Amino acid sequence: MRYTQALDAELPDRRTDKGRYCPLAQHDDVTMKDNASYRLLAGQPPAAEVRRVLGAQNAKALELLQTWHADPAKRIHRARQTFKRIRALLRAIRPVSRYVFMVENRFYRDLARTLSYARDAEAMAESVRLLEERLREPLPRQSWSMLRTSLERRAVVELANSISGLSDSIEVACAELTFAQRRLQRLPLGTLRKKDLKRGVAATVRRGAHAYWRAVEQPEAENFHALRKFAKYAYNQARVMKALRPGWSSAHAPALAELEQALGQMHDLVVLDSFLRTQPDSLGIDIHVRRLRRAIGGAEADIRLRSLQLGRRIFGEPAPGDNVVPFKLRPAGRAR
Repeated sequence: MRYTQALDAELPDRRTDKGRYCPLAQHDDVTMKDNASYRLLAGQPPAAEVRRVLGAQNAKALELLQTWHADPAKRIHRARQTFKRIRALLRAIRPVSRYVFMVENRFYRDLARTLSYARDAEAMAESVRLLEERLREPLPRQSWSMLRTSLERRAVVELANSISGLSDSIEVACAELTFAQRRLQRLPLGTLRKKDLKRGVAATVRRGAHAYWRAVEQPEAENFHALRKFAKYAYNQARVMKALRPGWSSAHAPALAELEQALGQMHDLVVLDSFLRTQPDSLGIDIHVRRLRRAIGGAEADIRLRSLQLGRRIFGEPAPGDNVVPFKLRPAGRAR
């Protein structure tokens, strides 16, 4: 089967497709969470609603960081996710408030970077858990268990080493978020209209389509990373715009959520495979490395194909004149 023909194939049911690695089969709910604090309400002035939602998300991030000692990894991670939701909404106002977008997007992007910490071992341990559950490779169960346990120990050490140096950064971040809370209440959004927000969402989807077709043409890690980034922006915009664009949000949010999570799993599998290829002895355990890498390769291939099928469902074909990929690589017909 040709590669582009594979993209036209029906998506397998992730709950019943046995014998293959089915990303997200362990997550039954990939739909939008009902979170009123991250939703623009219909019938209200759009500018006031944008300020309200941005302020609520900023306050949530501040609360998480002020109490980070209670559960460092989880609360820092959730705070950084909140920054991504803020940046997704800022992208929606970009067409009419470009300066506001540039300033605030840079602020939250840089803040998230100061709070990043090493989590490669944590991601690899999660990948091993998923492989254990979904693959039927003839590997001894003890090998899986030993690998997972070793990676979990490394993750604890990684976290401890990273968190110890974040205390000062978190204190600074809390001060900056406190100041931002007042600033967000006075954002100069002018006469922001509902159709302006729709234009912003459409721009995100167009950029996601470019990223998707680039990944089809050149299936390299950086192109899948770009696709994941725009899938995440689009998913968060589907959540925040649910009341303003209910049809579009309901139709695309589940697929966007699954696409973003599947691409994250694929990235983690690549990290795990690279680790086993370059540092097989650093775990200090005796495992079947070659057979394990074959299992990882099969899982990664399944996720890549599923991700491209999901992307085809969401983004369809490039608009005329986009010149995203050579014509010969474009599948015939429009995806439904």
